[in-house]
Amino acid sequence: MNCNDIDDLLARGEPLDTGAAEHVASCPKCGPLTNLWKTSAEGLSAEEIEKLRHVATGHLHPVRALPRDRTLVSLIFGLFAVFCISAGAVVTMGAVRRAPAMKLSIFLCVIAACVVLAALVTVQEIIPGAKRRLQPGIAVVLIVAALLAMPLLLFPNFTTANFFRWGIGCLRVGSLCALAAGALLLTFTAKYSSGSVLRMALTVGCLSGLAGVAVLTLHCSAWNVPHVIVWHFGVLAVGIAIGASFGLLVRKVKDRFWMRLRNF
Repeated sequence: MNCNDIDDLLARGEPLDTGAAEHVASCPKCGPLTNLWKTSAEGLSAEEIEKLRHVATGHLHPVRALPRDRTLVSLIFGLFAVFCISAGAVVTMGAVRRAPAMKLSIFLCVIAACVVLAALVTVQEIIPGAKRRLQPGIAVVLIVAALLAMPLLLFPNFTTANFFRWGIGCLRVGSLCALAAGALLLTFTAKYSSGSVLRMALTVGCLSGLAGVAVLTLHCSAWNVPHVIVWHFGVLAVGIAIGASFGLLVRKVKDRFWMRLRNF
């Protein structure tokens, strides 16, 4: 008779024979287990049940149900629009006065569509068990491809006048706006759980970079292909890179923590 045999007897609810009783009397593991089983079989008093209930559920609190995904997407898009308009007002909207209205409207509509796509991917990471319509990596590739096509189609001007002089200023302004947008988005998403920190950080970084691109689209009137692709879209690359790096760092720290906890 060994410990596994005792486990089988207790699981089937069969009485202990002489051999099993001798093993239980001498085994430091099976003795307490058998006593616990006997106590469970005899039943607990109402007072003991209430104590167990308090221990198990005393720290739990009611929680609000998550809003619908459409509501969350609308909220993220609203925050994005308010931030970009406010930041554009601070840095001045030079492009609104100088750029062709039709081309500027098309460019902003494409950016808005990219924001909705990034927000959808972010929301599916926020809601536990949500249906995955699109992987974040694929969404980022689609967003980058759509944006890269815009300057080539809307203003195929390849001049490089004042390339570095104006470009570094745009990169600085756009990066500062992206960092501020990232802090705002992290504040919004921090209260929600996520299945993957890396995927969540990647989508938040992409949204932050899009905020920088949107502000520069309103601010900068240097509408030529090299400037927009290198300096404006460089802000998007910075946002994606920072988001992915942050996600990898957090995941690595969490993995080390759980590994140490298991080995403790």
